[in-house]
Amino acid sequence: MAERSAKRPKLLNRGEDDYKPGNIMEIELHNFMTYDQLTCKPGPRLNLVVGPNGSGKSSLVCAIALGLAGEPQVLS
Repeated sequence: MAERSAKRPKLLNRGEDDYKPGNIMEIELHNFMTYDQLTCKPGPRLNLVVGPNGSGKSSLVCAIALGLAGEPQVLS
C-alpha cells in the first residue's frame, strides 16, 4: 500500500499571545440598542458576525465604532 506523500498541516494552538496591538479582545455591552447585556471575546484572527435580520449585527458594529471614538452621525 502506497503511503501518502502529502502531510496534513499541523494545527496551531492560538492563545492570548497571538493578539497584536490594536486587536479587540473583549466587547461588553449593557442596555445598548438591541442588547440588554452582551459579552463577546473575538479571537485574534478573522471573526464573522452572522445572524438573521434584526438579530443585532449592525448594533454590534455600531457599538465597536462608538467605542473606538467614532461619531454617531456617521453611523446613521
